[in-house]
Amino acid sequence: MKNLIAFAFLFACVIAYTQDENLPQIVETAFKNKYPTSKLDSWRVDNDLYYLDFYIKTNSYTSVFDKKGGWVETSEIISDFDIPVILQDYITDTYPDGRISYCEKVETKDSSCFFRVSLYNNEEFFVIESNNKGTNIKIIKHEAEQ
Repeated sequence: MKNLIAFAFLFACVIAYTQDENLPQIVETAFKNKYPTSKLDSWRVDNDLYYLDFYIKTNSYTSVFDKKGGWVETSEIISDFDIPVILQDYITDTYPDGRISYCEKVETKDSSCFFRVSLYNNEEFFVIESNNKGTNIKIIKHEAEQ
């Protein structure tokens, strides 16, 4: 009997893993419709949002879709040289020991474009956003390293 219960548990785990392994069809279809020339690299789910990492030519992107296939945003990984000078100056002045981890140019469904920069400074992690011109700068995440 123990072997039968163990087998049933193992079978249930395999089925659950297999089901989680596939991107929901509604999300996959929405992604393919929005980015037909893209090459999907990987995906993950967090709080009912699907994060799809993909390439178009040599550019790297992450697109976010909700569980109903609704597009939320797409971010393109960019160089720190590609962020607006005003934002570069703010980071240099405010975080003189800062190391930029990565920068993104983000487009949202309301047609707004903005920049998001992730950086480490003196054992603290920050995510900073600004509008397309590099103004209206705000810290959207701040964590002390442990």
